[in-house]
Order: sequence, then structure tokens, then C-alpha cells
Amino acid sequence: MMAPRRFVVLDRDGTVILERNYLSDPEQVELLPGAAGALRQLRRMGLGLVLMTNQSAIGRGFFTEQRLGDIHQRLTQLLAAEGVRLDGIYYCPHTPEEGCHCRKPQPGLVEQAARELGFDPRASVVIGDKPCDLELGRQVGATTVLVHTGYGAQMAPRCQGIADYVVDDLAAAVPVIRRWHRPARLTPAATDVVVLCGGRGTRLGALSLKTPKPLLPIGGKPFLLHRLLRLKAEGFTRIILVAHHLADQFEAFVRDAVEGGISGLELIVEPAPLGTGGALRYAAERVRSSTFVALNGDSWFPQPLAAVLREHEGARRRFTAVVVPASQVQGGAFNKGTWEVGLDGAVKGFATSQLASAGWVNAGMYVIDRALACAWPSAPYSLEDNFTRLLAGKTSGVFCSKVPLLDIGTPQCYVLAEQLLGASEHMIALEHVQDAAPRS
Repeated sequence: MMAPRRFVVLDRDGTVILERNYLSDPEQVELLPGAAGALRQLRRMGLGLVLMTNQSAIGRGFFTEQRLGDIHQRLTQLLAAEGVRLDGIYYCPHTPEEGCHCRKPQPGLVEQAARELGFDPRASVVIGDKPCDLELGRQVGATTVLVHTGYGAQMAPRCQGIADYVVDDLAAAVPVIRRWHRPARLTPAATDVVVLCGGRGTRLGALSLKTPKPLLPIGGKPFLLHRLLRLKAEGFTRIILVAHHLADQFEAFVRDAVEGGISGLELIVEPAPLGTGGALRYAAERVRSSTFVALNGDSWFPQPLAAVLREHEGARRRFTAVVVPASQVQGGAFNKGTWEVGLDGAVKGFATSQLASAGWVNAGMYVIDRALACAWPSAPYSLEDNFTRLLAGKTSGVFCSKVPLLDIGTPQCYVLAEQLLGASEHMIALEHVQDAAPRS
């Protein structure tokens, strides 16, 4: 399936056209120097172009929406004469006092355009000359660019920390956007995977006394084998298993898997139980790629990882946690814990809970910068419980999925896994996976 088309969200006054206070005359519409040429280049790159503008003059009674339509018709004509077509023009007619959802920096206009034009706001660029434009971009998870035209130069101090890039004008933004738009370098084939298999599985009682939880049979095969085959089908070529409890059984499993045709498989054994954080720190020394995927070896979660890698790279993060709504956790959300997520998608903390019945539940799948993990302490500890300390000051966020998550960590869930995954037909049926779902 082709990736959705990417879009550039443009402010109007001071970004594309000359700034005129409460512009009300179509004859006064004037393109900024170089703006048409810049938009033409963006079009040639295959990007969509959508313009969004606050027009409180309508709410204040200065002119009508019909008059605004005339202004935008004039703008469209000027751009057409330069060989440029916009995919849409969206405006908010309300005054600030009305507290609407569509006035920038509120995300209403972007949400409407995304629905109608079919693009992911998080995979877009927002360009403008005022803080409200950049704050809008931050709210929807987009890349933000401040131009020095219009009010941009005088607003630059107020835009520190919310502008990803600062450029002279729209033409100067083109090279920045070209670099941003390059094909992703973070692909499954170039990314190592670390699968955590060291837990004792105590909640399974006698089931895991003699067999490690990831190696329990599902449909006559070790559960972990189903997981590895899924990773191989997605294009991952190097997978590192981290084990401790009954490690000799993992050694036998790896021998059998390699003989069965699963290449690029490596086993490392923790010297002592290290917890999720300590195990990832231990494994990071064996990782060869600059970024790696980490996941639990006892969960069936068929979220396509290519989509997670794209978002992680596009947002320039060093850590991404995949989360799911509690309603998507099969068999109940036991011991999952929930991520505390800000409006901009940034991770703010993690709350451990015996029963996570609401919110975004931890899916046990992460994308991590290798250098970041190598800087963590070499000691036993939980990644989730020590999140604030481990990721302080680092760019982190979540990927929101609505793919069902099944952890085989309890007898009830193990029985459910056998029912759902026991036959290959059932496994395929469960894999009607969706891409990232926007947060509500």
C-alpha cells in the first residue's frame, strides 16, 4: 500500500501574500516575491498544498464571507498564472473571544483538511510568520517552519522552542522541506530488533515452571516462532533474543530456528535478571544499527513496524513507545500500565497499574536510539518505572495504534492465544491491522 501523500500547511498573510491589516480588497492581494516559485517547486516534489488563515474580520463585521471568497478567488488566479494550484483554502471566521476549535492555534482547520484531503497531520510541515501558526503545528505533531516575512522577523523571539526551522522566506524553506521529504532511511531491513524473553512468567504458574513463557506451544509451535516469522515477513533481517530464565531452552530454539531457515538470529543471555531497562541496555551493545526496535517476546501485537519507524524518523525522536487503547487489549489489560501523553504526543510519564482500564496502554513495543540506550546504567531496572530518569531532556513520543494486543502472561490469556492463533487461518484473520490512529 502506498504511503499517504504528504502536505505543506501554509499561513496566508505574511507567508504567501503581502501582509495587509484586515485585507478586504481583492485588488490588494499581492504575492510575496519568490512565493509562487517556491510553491511550484513543492508541487514538483509531489507535496500537497493547503492554506489556512484566521479571518476574525468576518466575526467583527468588517466584511462578509462572500468578500473573503472574492479575495481567495483573486489569490487562486494569481497562483494559477504562475502554474500553482492549492489543494484547499480553509479559514476561521470567528473572533478570539468566541473560543472556537478552528481558530489557529487550535487544530480544527488541520483536522478538517486532513479528513477531506486524506493526509496525516503528523507527516506534514506547517509554515507561518506568527506563533499561532507554529503552535498549531506543534499541536498536531507536524514539522514547523518560521518565515521572516510578514510578522516573522519581529515574532522570532516568541517562536523559540516551537519553530523547528527559521528561514528568510518561503523560497528559503524549499531546501529544508526537500531534506525533510527525502525517502525514509529507517527501514526494517536496516534496523535490528531486540526481543525480550528473560521474564519468569510467574503469573502462568505451573505452565512456565519448565518452559519459558515465549516458548510455550501455540498451535503446536513455540509462541516465539510465530513472532519471529512475523518479523521476517516485515523485512527485518537481524533479530537479537535476550534470555535468562531457562536459557538453555532458548539455545535449542535458536538452533532449530536457524536450521529451519530463520537467518540473522542471535541469542544473548543476561548474567542476572536485568528487567526491561537493564536488558535493553545490555542488548544495545550488540545492536549494529543506529536505531533499533525492542519488543516483548510474550505478546502478539501485529502492528506493522514500518509505520512506527516512519513516524519515529519523521518526528526526529530518540525514543518512541507504541500504545493502544485499553479496549484493544485482549483478555483484559493486566499489569500493562499506561503512558501519560501530552497534547503534542510527547511522553510525560508512565503509570503502573494492576488494571489499566482506560487511556493509552503500553504495548511493549519501542523504537530506541542505540546511543541513548548505551548511555543508560548497567544495572537491573524497569524501563517504564525509570522513564523520567532515562529519557530526561530527550525527544520522545508515542505511536498510537488500534491493533489488538494479546499478552500470553496469564492462564486466561494463554487459552485465548491458543483459540485465536492456534490455526494459521486464525492468525491471518487477526492480522487485519490498521495504521496509526490519531489521538482523540
